Amino acid sequence: MHFSKLSFDEYMSRVASLVRASLSNSAISAATAKFGFNEARLKKGEKLLAAVSEASEKQEDVIQQKVMAHRQRKKLHAALRKSYMKHLQIARIAFDKDAISSKALQLTGPRAVNLDAWIDQVALFANRLLAKEEWLAKLSEFG
Repeated sequence: MHFSKLSFDEYMSRVASLVRASLSNSAISAATAKFGFNEARLKKGEKLLAAVSEASEKQEDVIQQKVMAHRQRKKLHAALRKSYMKHLQIARIAFDKDAISSKALQLTGPRAVNLDAWIDQVALFANRLLAKEEWLAKLSEFG
C-alpha cells in the first residue's frame, strides 16, 4: 500500500519515472549508489514495479468482470421477475378457487424482497407447478 495523496496510477507512474531516470542517468546512478541503490538493486526494483503493474492490471480485469457479471445478473433478474410475475398472476386467476394449489404454490401474500428468499420463492413455485401435470394443464388453459 502506498502512502501518498497521489492516485495509485500516478504514484506508480512517478516511481517508474524515478527508476528509469536512475538507471539511465549515470550521475543519478552514482548518487543513488551511495545510499545502497546500485544498478542491480534498481533493476530489481524495476522488475518489482513491473510485477506490481501486472498485478494491478489483473486486479482491474477482475473488477471489470465483476461489474459485468453484476450487470448481467441484474438484467437476468429483471427478465425472470417479469416472467415470474406474469405466470404468478395467471396462476392466481387459474387457482383462485383451489386453496390447496394456491397454498402449495404460495400464490397469496407478498413476494420476498431479499434476493435469496425471492429465488427460493420462484424455485418453489416453478418446481411445484412442474411436478403436477393437472396444475400445468389448468394453467395452460389461460395461455
